[in-house]
Amino acid sequence: MKSNHQICEVIRQKLQFLRKQKNWSLEKTARKIAVPSSTYRDWEKTGKISAENLVKVAQVYHVSLSFFSAKPDTGSENVKKAIYYLEAALDSLSSL
Repeated sequence: MKSNHQICEVIRQKLQFLRKQKNWSLEKTARKIAVPSSTYRDWEKTGKISAENLVKVAQVYHVSLSFFSAKPDTGSENVKKAIYYLEAALDSLSSL
């Protein structure tokens, strides 16, 4: 099972990867997510982000929440369940 530190590190790396892949500045990314640039900078620096904000990030980048796990089959059952329920919530929001 991965520690919280390891999970945050994976999220941090993936946030940076997605932003750089789009060739977006921190400021542009933060605007698209509707958060202050300092908040997004902190997410990239620490990997600490709420589930609600991770959903927003996933929507902006058009990726599933499972993208933010190192491997979908890795991690605790609670993390897998959280990802499942967050993806279901995201799907229902998309249909509104």
